[in-house]
Amino acid sequence: MHLRHESEQLFEILSGGSAGFGEQHALMHTWTTSDGVRRSTRLVRPTDEHDTMADVMANYDPITPERLVEVCADVAERGAGTRFVAVDGADAARPVDLADQVAARLAARGRAASVVAMADFLRPASLRLEYGHTDAESYRTLWFDHDAVQREVIDAIDERNSWLPRLWDADRDRSFRDRPPPAPADQVILLAGPLLLGSGLDVDVTVALVMSAGALRRHTPPAAAWTIAALVAAAEDAPAADIEVRYDHPDRPALCIRGRAG
Repeated sequence: MHLRHESEQLFEILSGGSAGFGEQHALMHTWTTSDGVRRSTRLVRPTDEHDTMADVMANYDPITPERLVEVCADVAERGAGTRFVAVDGADAARPVDLADQVAARLAARGRAASVVAMADFLRPASLRLEYGHTDAESYRTLWFDHDAVQREVIDAIDERNSWLPRLWDADRDRSFRDRPPPAPADQVILLAGPLLLGSGLDVDVTVALVMSAGALRRHTPPAAAWTIAALVAAAEDAPAADIEVRYDHPDRPALCIRGRAG
């Protein structure tokens, strides 16, 4: 089993971050500090009787895209042995691109790192499209084969020190037939794509690239607009990520590092 929600390590990475906990129902307070930095705080409704005032405050710090890559790389490589990181985000947020940048940064530091794109772990068309090509509920519940990711990537590394980079070629509707590569003892796997939060995958750290419905509408191609309802509904139901990134404007993200102990 892997350690989850490593609060002590996460808080070391970014100064000024406060703990956050709770559901996604919140009031926002935004202000400008004396040195001209614009900040915002989300006041989150407590979820149980043990929540403290620190738990219900979520601070978002402006951050550059380059620093975001550094922070994610810092989190990903903390801890010995194999590490699994989920980078959750709609296709419009381009989570695979961020995961690729993090993997490259880790490789430059001498850490083995690879990206697994959820687009390569889709279910066959006969299952994925059973209720039509634009059924939002199917997109949310049937399209992505999380069980296969757990079995062929996470469990495979734990049990056999090898893993399957890709499973299903959706364009040809057939298996990729990749040969599983060996996994070094310090392998970092970055899972990237939509609908990873709440999927039940056994990962060490979760990163969420959060876009509002308006931003999704602006950045999603018209042919894929039918997925937006499913993405918004899933985000409302998803657990809080260890690292939440406001990503309406990817060139100026804002970061919240949470403090939930596993």
